[in-house]
Amino acid sequence: VRFVWSVVTQVDYNGTANLAALARQKGVKKFVLVTSIGTDNGLLSPLNLFWGTLFWKKRGEEEVQRSVENYTIVRPGENILGSQSELFWPI
Repeated sequence: VRFVWSVVTQVDYNGTANLAALARQKGVKKFVLVTSIGTDNGLLSPLNLFWGTLFWKKRGEEEVQRSVENYTIVRPGENILGSQSELFWPI
């Protein structure tokens, strides 16, 4: 179980944070991140029962928002970009 938690953290948080920092450093003009619907649901989401998946995806989104000036975050649901999906652009 500890190994899986570490993998989720490494991919959904550390990996995203590293990519956002590199994008800023290299002057990337547009950063697009695909995460998951429900990242704003807090810790009570069922997917967080499995190693905090949505919690770490949300932390990764926050790193993008802090690090990259021009970004788009896509949160697909069951059918990619269907009626259950969320698109989020910064204000």
